[in-house]
Formats: sequence, structure tokens, C-alpha cells
Amino acid sequence: MTTKEKILSLLKSENKANVELGFQLCLSFMPDYDEDVRERLQRHPFFCARYGFEKTFLQDLAVLNLTYRNLDALPQEAFSCPNLHALLLYNNNFTELPQEISWFSKLDILILEENQLTDLPESLASLEYLTTLFIGMNNLKTIPAVIYNLKNLKILDLGGNPLSLEEKWRIRHKLPNCDISF
Repeated sequence: MTTKEKILSLLKSENKANVELGFQLCLSFMPDYDEDVRERLQRHPFFCARYGFEKTFLQDLAVLNLTYRNLDALPQEAFSCPNLHALLLYNNNFTELPQEISWFSKLDILILEENQLTDLPESLASLEYLTTLFIGMNNLKTIPAVIYNLKNLKILDLGGNPLSLEEKWRIRHKLPNCDISF
């Protein structure tokens, strides 16, 4: 088996440790990889960020899907993707979002459903292109005023949060042009 075949085999693995080993081998033995290896590397953006591969790919990445990862914090590698338009953090263990969420200034879709959020950071207001925000199935009892500053927000999903009727009325009143679901 050639080095390339070993690397490709490891990169195709379902085992995270094997995939990481594939990156390490590529770094050591195959710095000038071909299109087959490139395609496999790009399926693992976090390892690309960690090992310095595919920087242009990461710069241009539009969608980052981190659903069902048991994350409680945004991995540092995510910040290698400054041009994200969609960040999917569905079904994790976030209790809070970092203020640095504002670094993703081009986001228009943010999916945070099924986490443990009790509040949202003020820096969310700087996501001026945000059109879609799914924050249902969290522990939000009130919606912070920062949400009302999102001028392009068109879809807001709040279903499954313990919001009072008064809070729901306030949200609808403050966001009359937004499609809101409770």
C-alpha cells in the first residue's frame, strides 16, 4: 500500500483518531498532495484548520455544520472560517455563546436549537446580515433586546422555550415583520 493509499484510507475512516492520523501522515509525508487527497481533507475542516491545510478552502467555507457534537463551547478552529454564511450548532450542550460570535459578520443563518442557552450575547447585534435564527428548545425565559436590533431578521424560531404569554406578545410586537414561531 502506498503512502497516498494509507492516507486516503485513514481519511475515509469513521474513526476520528484515524482521520487525525491521516492528517498527521499527510503533513509529514505528502505536503504536495493531489486532488483525491484534497477532496478528503476538505471533509474535515477542523483538522484542516488545526494542521494548516486548505487555508483557501477554510477562508471560503460558507456552511459549518457542528450538529450533534456534544459541544459546550465553539472550537477555536471555527474561527478559521471568517466567511461563514450558515453556522449550524443544533443539538449540543451550549449554555452560552461567546461574545466572539460577532466575528462571523457575514452570517445570515444561525441554528442554535436544542442546547441549554439561557441568554444570548450582546455581540449578536453585530450580525447585521442575520436573516434566520433558530433558538428553539433552549432555556430562554426572555428574549434579550439585542434580538430587536437585528434589522434583517426574517425568521425567528423560539419553540420549546419557557416564554410567558406576555413575553411572546412583546416579541411579536417588537418584531412585526419577522416570521416567529413559538
